[in-house]
Amino acid sequence: MADHITKGEEFEKKAEKKLSGWGLFGSKYEDAAELYEKAANSFKLAKSWDKAGSINIKLANCHLKLDSKHEAANAYADAANCYKKTSNKVIAIVRALRSHVRHSSLVQAMVAPTSDAILHLSSTIHLGLEAIACLEQAAAIFLEIGRLNMAARYYKEIGELYEVDQNLQQAIEKFDQAAELFQSEEVTTSANQCRQKVAQFSAQLEQ
Repeated sequence: MADHITKGEEFEKKAEKKLSGWGLFGSKYEDAAELYEKAANSFKLAKSWDKAGSINIKLANCHLKLDSKHEAANAYADAANCYKKTSNKVIAIVRALRSHVRHSSLVQAMVAPTSDAILHLSSTIHLGLEAIACLEQAAAIFLEIGRLNMAARYYKEIGELYEVDQNLQQAIEKFDQAAELFQSEEVTTSANQCRQKVAQFSAQLEQ
């Protein structure tokens, strides 16, 4: 693990040195992108998901400088997947703590409400911010380059993240966007699934 982290840090430093040094505009971003990709892979092998996520954002920025929009969108999506792994780990730890607390009758009444609040906060901060922001970037780029099916896929994924966080209004918005895009691509099954989510959450909000 430590060896992979060391390699990742070395690749990251080399990439940043490329960007800060002299060189042809396109060449230095291509070289940096290659190094950032190696760094991200090293951090993934070390299961350092938050670091891998941040490196993938840097990789996406390099691809955007090169006008390689498809690659940039993929890098943002990869970053989102890394951040989701980080958030899932945090939530699992909090749930384990809650389970431990429940075995103690002396502190259960005092601590259980607090642990519920921590679980919700962990979900909102970790899963809601980094992963969703990266997926929004990926979806927007795919929409810009006419890859509507890919954009729909990521809007649907954003909707699912909002669903987990019980942010139903935002979930409705994203599932609705996904449904329209899926329908425009004649992916009827996926479009209907998203519409069912919209109807379900709309009904819940009206109660």
